[in-house]
Amino acid sequence: MLAVDNVEVILGQNKIVHSSTFALSPGELGCLLGPSGCGKTTLLRALAGFCEIASGNIIINNQTVSSVEQHTPVQNRNIGYVMQDFALFPHLTVAQNIAFGLHRHDPNASDLRVNEMLELVQLTDFRDVYPNALSGGQQQRVAIARALAPAPSLLLLDEPFSALDPALRESLVNEIKAILKASKVTSLMVTHDQGEAFAFADKVAVMNQGTIEQWDGAFALYHCPSTRFVADFIGEGCFIEGTDLGSHIETELGKFAKQKKTTIESNSDSLGVELLLRPDDLVYAKNGAFGGIIQSKKFRGSHIMYELVLEQSGQQLLCLTPSHNDFAIGSIFCFDVDIAHTVYFPS
Repeated sequence: MLAVDNVEVILGQNKIVHSSTFALSPGELGCLLGPSGCGKTTLLRALAGFCEIASGNIIINNQTVSSVEQHTPVQNRNIGYVMQDFALFPHLTVAQNIAFGLHRHDPNASDLRVNEMLELVQLTDFRDVYPNALSGGQQQRVAIARALAPAPSLLLLDEPFSALDPALRESLVNEIKAILKASKVTSLMVTHDQGEAFAFADKVAVMNQGTIEQWDGAFALYHCPSTRFVADFIGEGCFIEGTDLGSHIETELGKFAKQKKTTIESNSDSLGVELLLRPDDLVYAKNGAFGGIIQSKKFRGSHIMYELVLEQSGQQLLCLTPSHNDFAIGSIFCFDVDIAHTVYFPS
């Protein structure tokens, strides 16, 4: 449904997006994830047709809409676009907002489509209400319904949850995902929030300085990052120094076997590597083989995140353990190491 092939975007004298490639199948939900200024919103705007591309191709529903030779106008791309601030018309009711993009339809067909959308987003009782009388979550659902009403081939969402309070975001992400899955529309969202990206998307593109460093599912991004940036950006973790001995990595916490599917091979002749340790790779054990001094702790309800320092080397580590394992700052925390995915990079 969407194919982005080696796309570059130049604004002024600056190359904002570099050689980006990914694809979405019909009905699939994707996400562009990355820190502020990485180019994700610019890439989304290029897909929508708001800016031209310097090279590559953008194909929507088997039709080339952007290339060096061709630029299909926004209104001819058959896309829906949900803005960060919803952009609802305050003088129009919920039903009138949803019907805004249906002006070419027969009035009866338009009314029927509005009713379908109201039912889809569960706002049937709010048909004649004005936006200022709605909650933030309800306004977001109206914006989604308005974008879906013309039956677009592709729906683009520009940080759609950033204007909402954190408590509402989590539940609304799941609601919007269910709505889009029910409508079977291919969608692509931009966000800098990993929790939103993983809850919403089937596939996530991690962007850094205008480049897509990895296009993958949440599990692979967390456990099998393909670059040092992805490993550092996704989730939490620490890197410890090690030595590549061929079949395994040797560190101060022992030897760890290398798996072919998850190993990042070094391009240099150096044997020095950095091994990624996730908080769930450390397991609390009363008589564990290793011990660290607790520097800080964050209570997370069912779990506690401990920041540890190894006494001899000063190496910092993180350990996420069930919260019934409650220890004071400054005490010794004993643990074993259980790594299922050996991920490492050249030092």
